[in-house]
Amino acid sequence: GFFSCVTFDIASNASMVYVTQSPRGAKGSFFYNLGTGGPADRNFVVAEDNSPLVFHDKEFIAADSFKGSPNRDNVYVTWTVFRFDPSCEGGTPDVPAFCRSPIFGSMSTDHGFTWSTPEEISGTNPALCFTGNLFDPSRPAGECNNDQGSDPTVLPNGDLVVPFNNANTALDNPNLQQLAVRCSPSGDSAAGTAHLNCAPPTKVGDDVITNEPVCDFGRGPEECIPGPWIRTNDFPRSTTHTRNGHVYV
Repeated sequence: GFFSCVTFDIASNASMVYVTQSPRGAKGSFFYNLGTGGPADRNFVVAEDNSPLVFHDKEFIAADSFKGSPNRDNVYVTWTVFRFDPSCEGGTPDVPAFCRSPIFGSMSTDHGFTWSTPEEISGTNPALCFTGNLFDPSRPAGECNNDQGSDPTVLPNGDLVVPFNNANTALDNPNLQQLAVRCSPSGDSAAGTAHLNCAPPTKVGDDVITNEPVCDFGRGPEECIPGPWIRTNDFPRSTTHTRNGHVYV
C-alpha cells in the first residue's frame, strides 16, 4: 500500500509532496519510511520547493493493479501547484499575486522509491478554457491552468485518466467545469525516462455553483453544508470499472 501527503513549514516557504509505503505485512496499518536527512532521503519525495512563489497542495494517488496492464505496479500522484509572482494581476514586489494553479503529475515504476520529474498535465484547450491568461498575461489564453482537486484513476490497458475541477470558463459564465486528461505513461522513473504523456483536456461536465450554500469561516463566503458548518468543495472523484474499463466521475 501507498500513502501520499503534502507537507509545509509554517516558519518558512517550504512545501513538498511525498509518498510512503506500508511495509510488507503491515497491510496499511502504518507507513514509515520517509528519511530525516542525507542523499538517500530523496527516495519517496515527489516534489519540493522553498519559495514564496510556489505552493504544493491537494495530492491524490493511484496505483496500477490490473494483472494484464503493461504498467502494473506503477504508482501515480497528481496535485495542484499554486504559482505566484509580483508581475501577476494585483502583485507588488513585496506581495506576489496569484498567477495560476495547474495540475501536475509524477509516476514511480519502483514502488515509490523514485519519481519522475513533475509534469504540468492540465494542458491547453482553447475550446474549453478561455481565461488562461486572466491573472498572468504572459500565459496562452487557452491554458486550463486554474485548477484544483485532481483524482487519478487507472485503466486496464495501463493508461491513466485524471479528472479535475477547472475555473477557466468564460467571464460571462458564473459556473465552473470538470475536465479530464488521458495519459499513456511510459519509461522508468529510476532511469529518469518516465513520462505521463497526457493528451489535451476534454470536458467531463458542468460544475454548477450558482446559488450553492456558503458559509463564512473567517475568509469570506465558502461552499459548505449549512447548519453543521462543514466546508465542502467541487472536486471530482473517479473510479474505473474493473471488468469493462469504463471510467466514472
